[in-house]
Amino acid sequence: MSDNSDTARYQRGLHAYASQFHITPEQVPGWFADAVGDRLGEEAIQSAANAWTDDELSLRDRSLIVIAALIAQGDLEAQRELTFAVTSAPPSDCRHA
Repeated sequence: MSDNSDTARYQRGLHAYASQFHITPEQVPGWFADAVGDRLGEEAIQSAANAWTDDELSLRDRSLIVIAALIAQGDLEAQRELTFAVTSAPPSDCRHA
């Protein structure tokens, strides 16, 4: 079972987003602060801690969810992120599904 203390949970969230955004964990809070503000950023980081680190979804399924969400957004920035998500997807999973 995971340690759900604020510090451990927050750290898991930082690492989950850092791996998705290809930035260091230390850069994640600043990324969120710029995008949605400090408070919402902290909530997002906390919520990612367990949602992206449990065994409920495979890396393939998580990647497909991210790609579907980016397609649904349909704006130019989402298209850039979609290109990045597809090209950085695990080679044996999403690109060959």
